[in-house]
Amino acid sequence: MATRSDHVVRAGIAAAIMIACSEGSQPTQPSARTTDRRISDARPSSDVVAADLPSAITACYVPKKGSIYRIKTDDTPSACERGDVEFSWQAARAIAGMEFHGRVITIPSDGRYSVFCPEGQAAINFGWEIPITSTAQSSQIKGVRPALSAGRIGWGIQAAAGTQYVIYWTCAPAEPGVLAPE
Repeated sequence: MATRSDHVVRAGIAAAIMIACSEGSQPTQPSARTTDRRISDARPSSDVVAADLPSAITACYVPKKGSIYRIKTDDTPSACERGDVEFSWQAARAIAGMEFHGRVITIPSDGRYSVFCPEGQAAINFGWEIPITSTAQSSQIKGVRPALSAGRIGWGIQAAAGTQYVIYWTCAPAEPGVLAPE
């Protein structure tokens, strides 16, 4: 059963794909500077450091089709087609020093697995998926939540022992974490 966060993630991915690859335009491919590392059983871990992002994203809305396509990049048109409506928005800037991590894990016998970032960084998000080779079911996940250990902010997953997942998290520079007063 899909959760609310699953739907939010899928909607965000769909919007990004629609922007980059709409009808009538060439797909926007990552630049040579972008590192693309996929998580698989053959490569159990990977780390990607955020590269430069555009300050603004420009696209065109096609009123008759209800679709959009991206413009003003190296591999997209420089302007909208006649009758299409140009619009843009400010892109979120990456946090300097942000690192993306991923790993294939097997939940240990106590049913808990946590990730923490290096000293001076905090895990600011966490995600998971079930690899094709795993017998795990999403119903076996009992919880995914932030964790705090000696001022280090991480994330933990609680699931059935022995089940396998691909986990993802992002580390960003941060001061030591503290629990907020209730």
